[in-house]
Amino acid sequence: MAPAAGYAVAPFVLSIGDPMRDRALDCLTAAVYYEAATEPRAGQEAVAQVVLNRLRHPAFPKSVCGVVYDGVGTASTCQFTFACDGSTSRQPVARLWENAREVAAAALSGHVASQVGTATHYHAVYVNPYWRASLVQVGRIGNHLFYSMPGSRGAVSALTGRYSGDEPPVPTLVKSVTQPPSQVRPVPPGDQSVDFTVWGLKMATISVKRGQISVKSPS
Repeated sequence: MAPAAGYAVAPFVLSIGDPMRDRALDCLTAAVYYEAATEPRAGQEAVAQVVLNRLRHPAFPKSVCGVVYDGVGTASTCQFTFACDGSTSRQPVARLWENAREVAAAALSGHVASQVGTATHYHAVYVNPYWRASLVQVGRIGNHLFYSMPGSRGAVSALTGRYSGDEPPVPTLVKSVTQPPSQVRPVPPGDQSVDFTVWGLKMATISVKRGQISVKSPS
């Protein structure tokens, strides 16, 4: 399924001399790698395009790192699964990381993954998030389905957000949400429980009791 005519977005370019480029490149590389390392090249390019489309959409942060790590460390939902599910605790495969970095560098140099148009959302084919019914599917690449917002919110004319020019530091991420009890890390006292959700899907419940973290995945 191809995006509708007129939905080709403009290139996004961060010049080599931009002091924020390296940080943006690291963040975009992480998104491409952890979200789509084993996807076809076109699928990786599409993930990078979603990040850049979000950057230019009024509903999302105005930096690459801000988009990639949106919701981390706050009460909001983490927008990209890898930032919340402990994926970053795994050592990257060097070859796949370099491939992801090439894709990210190309995206920051103006490459446009036109096959996904103005898409701002995607999900794996084996999940069924509640929000998909409210969006417009624009295509499938590999194991990901891509969506744009409906009506004028999903048009090229909606991508009016301006890049802030400042990339925030990468937040401290949850290293793992599957640690065995003997390796649970101590935390400050105070019993509480919080659900980790990704785009509305409950991934795990993290409880703090007597200074220790326990994780329970939904059955």
